[in-house]
Amino acid sequence: MRPPYAWNLMARHMLLRLARCAIPLVCAAAVAVNAAEMAPTVYAPLVPKAAKADRAWFVGDVQDPPTLRLEALDATELTARRRAAKPHQRGFARALPDVAERRLGADHPNWQTLADGRQVLVVAIEAPGAGALRLGVQVRRLPEAVVLRFGTDTSGARPPVAIDGREILKLIGRNRAAAPDDPEAVLYWSPRVRGERLLLELELPAGANRTSVDVDLITVSQFFKDAAAADGRLVPYDVGDAGSCQNDIRCDSAERVQFGSATALISYVDGGESFACSGVLLNDSNPGSDFHFVTANHCIPNQVVASTIEFHWYFRSEACNSIFEDLAYTPQSGGATLLNTLSGTYDTSLLRLNQPPPGGVTLAGWTTAEPQVGQPLFAIHHPEADWQKVSFANADIPVSCELFTESVFCSPDQQGNFFEVNWTDGVIEAGSSGSGIYSSANLLFGTLSSSSVTCANPNERTNYASFGDAYSAGNYAAWLSNPVPPPADDNRARNLSTRGQVEPLVPMHGGIVVEDTVKVLIAARGPTTGLDSALADTTMALYRLNAGQPPVKLQENDNWQDAANADEIATLTASRPLNALEAAFLVELSNGSYTATASDAGDDDSGETVLGFTLVEDAATTGVARNLSTRGLVRPGIPMHGGIVVGGSVKVLITARGPTTGLQTALDDTTLELFLLRPGEPPLKLQENDDWQSNANADEIATLTANRPLNELEAALLITLPAGSYTAMGSDFNDDQAGEMVVGFTVID
Repeated sequence: MRPPYAWNLMARHMLLRLARCAIPLVCAAAVAVNAAEMAPTVYAPLVPKAAKADRAWFVGDVQDPPTLRLEALDATELTARRRAAKPHQRGFARALPDVAERRLGADHPNWQTLADGRQVLVVAIEAPGAGALRLGVQVRRLPEAVVLRFGTDTSGARPPVAIDGREILKLIGRNRAAAPDDPEAVLYWSPRVRGERLLLELELPAGANRTSVDVDLITVSQFFKDAAAADGRLVPYDVGDAGSCQNDIRCDSAERVQFGSATALISYVDGGESFACSGVLLNDSNPGSDFHFVTANHCIPNQVVASTIEFHWYFRSEACNSIFEDLAYTPQSGGATLLNTLSGTYDTSLLRLNQPPPGGVTLAGWTTAEPQVGQPLFAIHHPEADWQKVSFANADIPVSCELFTESVFCSPDQQGNFFEVNWTDGVIEAGSSGSGIYSSANLLFGTLSSSSVTCANPNERTNYASFGDAYSAGNYAAWLSNPVPPPADDNRARNLSTRGQVEPLVPMHGGIVVEDTVKVLIAARGPTTGLDSALADTTMALYRLNAGQPPVKLQENDNWQDAANADEIATLTASRPLNALEAAFLVELSNGSYTATASDAGDDDSGETVLGFTLVEDAATTGVARNLSTRGLVRPGIPMHGGIVVGGSVKVLITARGPTTGLQTALDDTTLELFLLRPGEPPLKLQENDDWQSNANADEIATLTANRPLNELEAALLITLPAGSYTAMGSDFNDDQAGEMVVGFTVID
């Protein structure tokens, strides 16, 4: 038997990074898999909408902006920094000067007003000797309507990258939900700008209040200097760093080159330092909907780091062994959402891209089978963050690995979650971590974890994390094999529900505001909620609300089978049958406001109930639900829940009202948490809020609630939700008080 062994080249970087992991290991129940497979395909996107012409370049005067200049570092210090860098490291953190010009707000003296009323602020950052820069922007307050442009004004530069404030707020909200105590969670990291000078332009629409902007430019990640090619042309620092034994993928077959487009170089920031790894875009059973990407956990261990990812697609030479860059090269900012991360004995992270990849890339095939010893394999990767390479190997034995302070210790194990390979042509290097290794049928077997192999020592062992084992332990089937079909892409709220406590003489209330005519199934569930504290027998009444008039009762129901249209209700609830003691209506509602009350049938019992409104497809009813509110009793340890299912992309204001309800029994201080519901996975917290004025988009919330102002102790969130299912949980701030509250969802145009 082969003895245990240890290595430390890429493992040491992995261990240093694991100490920062803010998201716990996610280990869902294992899924029984019998060599599930997915063949590769090519992503052919729809024709994109035309970009606004004024987004293509800077719109303000960039001739002489206020400039934050960093001191030039001498060659000796830069060389020392490069030598001290971790294997994957491409850049290092530098704090910007603490001067007034770096704080972008209403009182900044360099605002410009354009002829059409737009307001623009331009700031430059210079770092002599930098190969590239990424800017860290601390966001305190930012309106959704703002546009930020990052680029440079040097000759031959690419146009700046334009980012909407809405995208930045979504990213920061995701970070704060995942790591509320991490100061890096409120940093937005700009796209990488090549060269020594970076320009940031901030644009507000005409009439916007500048007080809605409060950001601080606090740090940059400075990349090492670019190098000169043999012909004297300046090329990126990373290009040409790979070992001499590496094979340019452009020298392989056209089929292999096309398949290689599934692999991207990823650049990311952690603690202000920039790193590089590789990763793979995966095919799934619903290609073109969500875009799933797999890499190593030691590269992307948590959501805050995932949000900083810049993907580099088609990062390769123009032709075989050329010194020129492929014209198709596309850097893509926007980061990713961390779906699942498996550290320790798996070293794999599954992500969803926040923006679609460029057209024409391949979605890689994969298999949950394990490679056979001696089986020929090939790897596509970015060694030393260089242009894309291909290496060839034979599969070796499965192994188990353990992490120690300075090394990874592995030993042969038939049940291990890793496998070795022996290189036959080319190798891998730092920067290759997270890249895939494939069968001759172009199916992914695993992702690179660690090794000490080099071109000079190609026989050292190399360790890949088994994709099949990660698929099982991480329940990847929920995303890749059997994804829940997305709701209809019609930008409507499809389902609204609320869960809360019912007491004798204290019902639970659910309200809905509709436009036009809507057919709605309204159900008050008790036993079928699966809750231990569920109400055994529910009853329900439906009222129409008229301004200045008492509510008008429209219908009431105790047992749903007594309804005149019970047969149609049974059809609509076939996948989730109702209990005979539960109540339901199927009604058409016209323009107006309605409330449904759910209570115990005898009004002498207590328990939880879920009150749900589901829009039913009907050619004769084309309206939309604009608002859902739910009123209920909150007790210590018993919050109130409101749920929403949306199609397309819906902007929603979510509020948790206490004092402004006017109820004598109202909670004094509310708090709110928002979760994404995922099949087979625990709910993922997206955002939370205690006092609504602490939100980055508080000014817009104030505008939307102007006719019914919020109390400063009430909670609110304003967020754009992509298609999916969500739940909001409202509770007392300290979770030690009882009282009533109203949780509301308002769909914003």
